[in-house]
Amino acid sequence: MDWVASLKMKVLDTKFRDRNREPTIYRVPDLLKSVDPQAYEPLLVSLGPYHRHKPHLQAMNQLKWKYLKFILEEKPSMALEDYVDLIKNVETRARDAYSEEVNMSSNSFVEMMLLDGFFVMLTIMERNYPMQISEESTLWTGNVVVRDIFMLESQLPFFLLETLYKSAFPLGVPFRNLALKFIRIHFSTNLKLPTDNDNETFHHIIHLFLSCIDPTTNHGNGNGNQSSTCGYLCTVPDVHVPDLPWIPNATVGRDSGIRFKRKRKQRAKSFLDITFHDEELEIPQLQIGDRTNSLLRNLIAYEQCSTDSKFHVTSYVVLMSNLINTAADVELLQQHEIIIGYLGGSHEIVTLFKKLGANVTYKSHDFYLMGVFTDMRKHYHARFNNWRAMMNRDYFGDPWRSLSIFGALPILVLTMIQTVYAVLSYAQSSH
Repeated sequence: MDWVASLKMKVLDTKFRDRNREPTIYRVPDLLKSVDPQAYEPLLVSLGPYHRHKPHLQAMNQLKWKYLKFILEEKPSMALEDYVDLIKNVETRARDAYSEEVNMSSNSFVEMMLLDGFFVMLTIMERNYPMQISEESTLWTGNVVVRDIFMLESQLPFFLLETLYKSAFPLGVPFRNLALKFIRIHFSTNLKLPTDNDNETFHHIIHLFLSCIDPTTNHGNGNGNQSSTCGYLCTVPDVHVPDLPWIPNATVGRDSGIRFKRKRKQRAKSFLDITFHDEELEIPQLQIGDRTNSLLRNLIAYEQCSTDSKFHVTSYVVLMSNLINTAADVELLQQHEIIIGYLGGSHEIVTLFKKLGANVTYKSHDFYLMGVFTDMRKHYHARFNNWRAMMNRDYFGDPWRSLSIFGALPILVLTMIQTVYAVLSYAQSSH
C-alpha cells in the first residue's frame, strides 16, 4: 500500500504542461543525429547554452568580448548596465525558448545572452556594413561561423536579437531585414519576408528562413491535394510510406515522357517551389556545397521538433530522394541544371539525399507536394506512357538495340513491298 501511495503522489506531481510557453529551440533527437552527428555540431563558436562548455569552442569567446566592446564604444548612448537590465527583464521568456532546462545562474545566463546576442547581431550586420573589429574575422572563420549560426541547437531567441538591435541602432532598418539579406547572401538570393507586417513573430533565424521559403503561398499545383486519410505521423525510414503515392525516379520518369526543367529564379519563390503541369516537372535550381547538408538537416530537425511545423523541407527531401536513386538520375538533373555544385561525384549526391530522408517523419496532410506525387503517378501509369517507358527501357535504352531496330526497318519495309507486289502479280495473272 505504501508503494501504491507513492505512485499516486507521482501522478499528482506530474504536470501536463511544465511551462507557459512552448519551446522553440530544441535538442536534435538522437534518431536524427545517429545518421550524421557532425551535421548538428558547431565547429567554431558556441551560441546559447547547449554547447557552451565544449573546449574546442572556447577560443571564439574572446572575439565575443571584442564585439561587445565595439558596441559600447560606438554607441555610447547605451551603457553596459542598460543592456543587462534589458536582458534581465526578458530572462524568463528567453529561458523558456529552450526545450531543456537551462541550469545556469541568472547572471551567467544574462552574460551569455549579451555576448552571444551581440556576436550574432554584428556578424549579420558585418555582411552589410563591413567592420574591422578583430584579426579573427577572416574569410575562413566567417564561412564556418555562418554554418554554426544555422545550427538548430545554436539558435538564439529572435525577440532578444531584435531587442538588442533596436537599443543599439534605434534608427536602423529593421533587424529582420538585415537577417533576410544575410540569408540571401549565403544561401538564396530570391527570398522575401512572408509579410509586410512588422508584428510578425519569428522564433529564431532558422524559423525566419523557413518562413521566407514557405512554398504554400502564391504556389502552383504543388500545393494541391494535401488532404489525406492519414492524419497521424508517418515514419519514413526509407522515404517510401503506404499513404504516399509511388513515383518513378528521374530516368524512368523521363522515359515515360516526363520533361524535367529548371524553374527560373524569377518564377520560383525558393528551392521548394516545385510544380508538375502538362508532363513537365519544374524544379528550382539547388546549389550543393559544403554547407548544404548541415543547413538542410537543421531545417528538417526544426520541422521534426516543432509542434506547429509545416514539414516543407522534409517534403522536398522526400521528393528528391524518390527522384534520385542512381548516379544516372543525378546526371539527368545536372544536365537540366536543376542540381549544380561541387559536393563530389554523382554517387555522393545520391548518398546525400538518401541520408537526408532517413528517420524523418511528416504529417501527410502537411505534405505540400502531394499533388505533384499524385499527378506524376497518374502520368506514369497511363497506358500510352507506360508503353512508351517500356519501349524506351527495353529497346531504345541500349544504343546497339536501337541500331539493330533501325537497321531492321528497311528490311521489313522491303519485305512488305515485295509481298504486296507478289500478291498483285498473282492476282493479275489469275485474272
